[in-house]
Amino acid sequence: KLIADPDCDFGMDATWVKIYPYQMVIAAGDSASAHIRVRNYRSTPMRMEVSLALPSGWRTEPEVLRFEAPPKGTATCPFRLFTTRGGPALAPRFAITADVTVDGKRLGQITEAVINLKA
Repeated sequence: KLIADPDCDFGMDATWVKIYPYQMVIAAGDSASAHIRVRNYRSTPMRMEVSLALPSGWRTEPEVLRFEAPPKGTATCPFRLFTTRGGPALAPRFAITADVTVDGKRLGQITEAVINLKA
């Protein structure tokens, strides 16, 4: 009753959806490959839609990740992260988050990763 999902394993596993790798080192103005990992505890497939909340000017390809996680299984969806060079608020470390929607229900920004920029 404490967990807002009929499959309570989601509440017991805080990392059922994650950005991998969790920490990346990328040169400013460069790009890196990563992916979203999802563990589906349900006995039915989950339709996933994930977009990343990024610093201004950064982008991903694809912009929105759409994929299906199989019942009682795992799925990964690759993406490429592109950073910018310079800018007024360029810092050495950034947190990015994944805004997750499952079967049309938005769960919000429920996982994160850390990006370390090389000079």
